[in-house]
Amino acid sequence: MDDRQWTRSARDFTYAPWMDRDSGSPPVYVVSAESCPVRDEGIEYASRLFRAGVSVELHQWAGTFHGSQALLSASVSRRRFDELCAVVERALSD
Repeated sequence: MDDRQWTRSARDFTYAPWMDRDSGSPPVYVVSAESCPVRDEGIEYASRLFRAGVSVELHQWAGTFHGSQALLSASVSRRRFDELCAVVERALSD
C-alpha cells in the first residue's frame, strides 16, 4: 500500500469505506511467525508504518512457523484465529 495515493484509483475513488483520500493509511494489523523466512520483513514493515505515524498492532507468534495457522488442531492456531476474528470485529465496529 502506497500512502502517497498517486495512482488513478486513489484519485478516482476518494471516499471508500475505512479509507478516504484525506485520512491516510488505516490502522494495520501485522502477524508474523517465529520461524518464518519473512518474519523480519513483517516486523520491519510494521515498524516503518509505526514510525510514519500509522496505528499498528503487531503480533509475533512464538513457537510457530510460516503457514502453521492452517493446523487448526494446534491450540496456538486456534488462539491466532480467535485473535484475527477479534481484530476484524473491532475494525468493522469502529
